[in-house]
Amino acid sequence: MMLRNFIEVYLAKQRSLGIRFESAEVLMSYFERGFEARGSGNPPNMCLLTN
Repeated sequence: MMLRNFIEVYLAKQRSLGIRFESAEVLMSYFERGFEARGSGNPPNMCLLTN
């Protein structure tokens, strides 16, 4: 699963709990771009984000 998928799942979960994440979504997308620019599009151990 790509990092973008993990970010989307995480944000959806937080929003379902009533948390607003507009600025966090922007910051996470910047992180994703930087992460993938380094050639690491499929991060290991990212299951921690969805717990």
